[in-house]
Amino acid sequence: MSLIVLQGVHKTYQSGKAGEVHALRGVDITLGEGEFAMVMGSSGSGKSTLMNIIGCLDRSSRGNYWLDGEEAGHLDRDARAAIRSRKIGFVFQNFHLLARTSALENVELPLLYQAHPPSYSEMRRRAREALAFVRLENRADHMPSELSGGQQQRVAIARALINRPRLLIADEPTGNLDSRTSLEILRLLQRLNADEGLTILMVTHEPEISAYGKRVVRLFDGRIQSDEPIREPRSAAADRDALGEEEPNDHERDAATLEAVP
Repeated sequence: MSLIVLQGVHKTYQSGKAGEVHALRGVDITLGEGEFAMVMGSSGSGKSTLMNIIGCLDRSSRGNYWLDGEEAGHLDRDARAAIRSRKIGFVFQNFHLLARTSALENVELPLLYQAHPPSYSEMRRRAREALAFVRLENRADHMPSELSGGQQQRVAIARALINRPRLLIADEPTGNLDSRTSLEILRLLQRLNADEGLTILMVTHEPEISAYGKRVVRLFDGRIQSDEPIREPRSAAADRDALGEEEPNDHERDAATLEAVP
């Protein structure tokens, strides 16, 4: 079954002296349930615009967009917000965690914006469950400044999962991480896709990162330049294990955090 269908999608902006800017020019794309697709393209290719439309953050100027069988391309702001709350999780390059809020409270935030939020005890239970899934249950009470970059991104992934979305949109989620930590995040995303059946759409500008998906969609000048399957995706777990070093244990993480404090 198709989770995402775009047909003839255009997006045009008015930009001062530049006049009309054609960010998307007739994009057609279909994404089935359980796919892991990488979206690539240079700056200005239309990647961000496409992700904003698929993520119901913006509307197309022309064309149609269906998400999970629901026409979502021309809904008003409130209706798009309702769809995002029910069906889409987001992970960003810069984590976007609230600095003065614990990991647990950051994960709970999307539940507070639901039309009918669950009880306090249910929010706590689900947030702890999400943190356990990303192996950070013992960091629930830590502030973002007390976590490594990889841990902060795992908190962000737990937050994206709290509403049990149908689609996870990851915008350069490894962009601010070193190669070892990037593999940890990719391993988690591959696990979500393979074991949980979560559909993932991930933006990256790095060809070596795109090799971990199942499909690569390349944009150029607002159009789909190519759309190809990856027959043998790389395994982030195998590549991480091949490095031959274990992730630092909790004591080492705490020590590293303390050493970083001026």
